[in-house]
Amino acid sequence: MARGNTPCDQKKARAEDGLVLFEDEASFQLDPTLHRTWARRGAQPRIPTRGERKTAHVYGAIAVADARFTYAFADVFNGRTFLTFLKLLVQRYEGRKIFLIIDNGPCHNLNAEGKAWLERNAPYRLAQPVAALLARAQRHRRSLESNTTRGDA
Repeated sequence: MARGNTPCDQKKARAEDGLVLFEDEASFQLDPTLHRTWARRGAQPRIPTRGERKTAHVYGAIAVADARFTYAFADVFNGRTFLTFLKLLVQRYEGRKIFLIIDNGPCHNLNAEGKAWLERNAPYRLAQPVAALLARAQRHRRSLESNTTRGDA
């Protein structure tokens, strides 16, 4: 997967009529939560339940330029479902180069099939994960601070 940095990707996306998208995923518990109930004194309230927990898993991406939001539900978060979401993004923005900013989630690790698809679809690119960008910025800040304390600034 290609790596880059966000400011350069935004400039390059504009120059190439491309799009910068931020992607993330979220899970939502579909079971209602009990906030308040009542019962007669001395009697414990009984709340009927089905005995199963259901969760909705959602991938989402938002375009920086126009805030267009694309989402898809998945059974689980893994490389296979992430690849399905990537294909949806390519279909939605057909003909445009996509610069996708992702985090370091384990579901972003594509298997061999996913990596091969990504190579075949060269106009589309996964940008350097946000966590790596933050780590780089923190290293830079620390180096500036150490230079300032030594009087080199």
